[in-house]
Amino acid sequence: MIEAFWIPLLPPYLIGLVLSFAVEALLTPRPVAPWRRPMAAVGVHVGVWTLAFALELMLFRRPYFAVANVLAIELLIVLVSNAKYQALREPFVYPDFEYFLDAVKHPRLYLPFFGVGKALAAGGGYFLALWAGLTLEESLTAGAGLWLVSFSELPQESPFDPIVPMFPFLLHSSTFGLGGLMLIWGAGNAVQHPSASANDDLTRGGLFASLWSYALEERRSISDVVRQLSPFSPDATALQVTGQLPNLVAVQSESFFRARLIKRIPKQTKICPLLKFIA
Repeated sequence: MIEAFWIPLLPPYLIGLVLSFAVEALLTPRPVAPWRRPMAAVGVHVGVWTLAFALELMLFRRPYFAVANVLAIELLIVLVSNAKYQALREPFVYPDFEYFLDAVKHPRLYLPFFGVGKALAAGGGYFLALWAGLTLEESLTAGAGLWLVSFSELPQESPFDPIVPMFPFLLHSSTFGLGGLMLIWGAGNAVQHPSASANDDLTRGGLFASLWSYALEERRSISDVVRQLSPFSPDATALQVTGQLPNLVAVQSESFFRARLIKRIPKQTKICPLLKFIA
């Protein structure tokens, strides 16, 4: 019967889901409680947890170890987000995922922000959990796999073949993950568009909903209306500078731009000759 597959997975799945909200509460700024969030944000969280749990379950075939792996990944994102917030007063957002690869390539640039002690503790803790999970928890498809045979109605002449239970196990695990993916897609389309404040988005919707909304926003095409609202658009109306101008203007940007295109800086200021060198 199919209940023989789903019932043993319910305790680790539900325990891990509750713990995922507990790990999320370690974020700075802290998201609001799940019952105070929009239903779409909660749906994205549950969908992401379901999909990640199913993938880890198919990979290791150990439900409690799968829970520990997903929680470890979430905890890593939380620690990185808190480190970023402490340094830049901004939480982890979707475009920051590309920096994980940079951290592997250039660890000396990122370890001072994350902390060498935290990095060693995280790495050592994961390898310890990996050893404990593979040693202490038995694989669901190891040996006879009798509980899988019972619901898949496999031939009784081969109940001890370790390969026989793999197909129904992967079939039902992939169905479980597909359900999580559909929940992400359905609830994700109803998630609010991100605002100009990553702190507010994280507080309002939680970690997974915030990351999902920024991922969708990154792939949306910029309309002409949004372009015209940009102060750097050629069609935008330049702001009129009134009053006494500051003695020093500092520009912080992660992109290159031509400073000589700024037409509204009065020529009597001493910054204009400098623009020829930095442009």
